[in-house]
Amino acid sequence: MRNCWALTMLLVFLSVPVLGAPPKSQRIPYPDTYDSIVIPVDSTIRYSGFRNKDGGLVAAFRGRFVVTGTYYYGDNDFNDSGDEKPSDYEFDPQAYIVPDNAEVGRLPHFAIRKADRYVIFIDNPQAFAKVVVSKSAQRRVRCRNCGVATGHIAIWMDKFGASIVCDGPNYEARFLSIYKPPQLAIVPRPDRAC
Repeated sequence: MRNCWALTMLLVFLSVPVLGAPPKSQRIPYPDTYDSIVIPVDSTIRYSGFRNKDGGLVAAFRGRFVVTGTYYYGDNDFNDSGDEKPSDYEFDPQAYIVPDNAEVGRLPHFAIRKADRYVIFIDNPQAFAKVVVSKSAQRRVRCRNCGVATGHIAIWMDKFGASIVCDGPNYEARFLSIYKPPQLAIVPRPDRAC
């Protein structure tokens, strides 16, 4: 009995440093660069591999997550339809969310490449607008120089991806549903060109 107790105490003593060590973030090397993607310990999404998209590599992640932040919905910053002939203009919807500072620390991010603000582009902007943006606001942003619909919201997302675009970080995900209802406003278009 005494030997069993001594063995138990030895095992407890040896396990304390292991249990007390803080978990580490995971780092995924991004191919053909010196950069890597950092996945915080408390992130709810997990790395699943690289995939090709539009001729570039995207680090793909699986799992659902909630993001709280400021959303923007309007015409795509790079929409050049109608440049030569205004009557040829076609609305090209774009939606993205700028997560609150408290959220950014839980999301995968590049170790070296940083941006002024963390932006997640929404892969399905029309589905997002249908649920989040009123029809009136959708009509008001359907032109090249119109403002954008914006507000603060919490949404469910999945299919997170991280890539490098214009030598900067690019994040994307698919909108699933609203977690908390939005607060809506129409404001001038933010400058997002690279």
